[in-house]
Amino acid sequence: MIELTLYNGDNDSRKIKRDDANLIEMEKYFELQKEVAEGIKSGKMGRIEQTQKVIAFMAFLFKEQGVSEDDLRKGLKAKEFDEVTEEIFRQISPSDYKRKDRLASESGGNKEKSK
Repeated sequence: MIELTLYNGDNDSRKIKRDDANLIEMEKYFELQKEVAEGIKSGKMGRIEQTQKVIAFMAFLFKEQGVSEDDLRKGLKAKEFDEVTEEIFRQISPSDYKRKDRLASESGGNKEKSK
């Protein structure tokens, strides 16, 4: 289950739920990751373009629930954007995040040992 919470100006919120991603959506996620990585590496994609790409992808993911890019721009809190997108991406490709989590814990473990 993938969940998203959108807020309106009155601090009211609506929680949107959808089934887990299918393989088509997972492929689109990998395409997004590749496009963003290449854009950053080439210097042709800044933070604004990255955010726009992520918002477009999230609207694609939640289109059946009636969520538009504009809904996301207005309803997601800026301070929670990175956390929300990471949690959604973690649901689409858990193995990517298991590797990242493992590397982070190994890196943290090495720091502790060197102290």
